[in-house]
Amino acid sequence: MKTPGWDDVFMWLTEVAKQMHDNRPFRLPHGLTEANLFQPRRLREVLIPVLLHASELSGLPAELSTARSRLILGIKQAGLSHLLLSETGKKPVQLPAGSIVSSRQMKTSQSLTKISRRRC
Repeated sequence: MKTPGWDDVFMWLTEVAKQMHDNRPFRLPHGLTEANLFQPRRLREVLIPVLLHASELSGLPAELSTARSRLILGIKQAGLSHLLLSETGKKPVQLPAGSIVSSRQMKTSQSLTKISRRRC
């Protein structure tokens, strides 16, 4: 039995992986943008938890795991890191060890909070 919301998240990962092959500049998947604009509760309560914790993640091929890391980083860089706060303790989600992102490319949760506050 699939985790509810897994199909949407899988499509996002596939879209990100395709962008990596096409050498296009990274853009957040259209479905994520639509969900953020029109279904924010579903995004927060279903889709983001699936992206972060679904049991199906353990079976992802390397290409889609890399796409997942890139998607999480893209969410942070888009100023949506508040969506990635874990439900327990409200700690920022960390990218998996060995992900494609170097530490220089990652912004700290403090700097993201400052950026978010400036936008408000």
